[in-house]
Amino acid sequence: MKRLSIVLLLTAFGLCSCSSANRRHLGTWNSAGADDKTTVTFAEKKITVQRPDGTTAGQYSIDYGKTPISLDIVTDDNQTYKCIVEFIGDEVFQAVCTERGTLPSDFATAGDVMLFRKQTAKE
Repeated sequence: MKRLSIVLLLTAFGLCSCSSANRRHLGTWNSAGADDKTTVTFAEKKITVQRPDGTTAGQYSIDYGKTPISLDIVTDDNQTYKCIVEFIGDEVFQAVCTERGTLPSDFATAGDVMLFRKQTAKE
């Protein structure tokens, strides 16, 4: 369940109701972990998370004005996830999500941090 939360967090990165015009989250991102094959696609207001066990879709909102960046995701089946995101350059970001209803405060104490790399046209 924690992995799904993280995936949804990343997916929420593509939130449409952004508090900023920053759109660097848009696109398709692949998990960088060897044991986790997750792909998150952020489109305008929509997020899709593909995992070996299935696909989850929903809507998201992202706030670049907060540090770390906050990401809220609501799936099509009404699951809610609160996430934090941090970009490490233009092609990589890390994220942590929770289903508890409270935003994680930082990456050091949050637990399951996932790393994502932007998918290139070759992939």
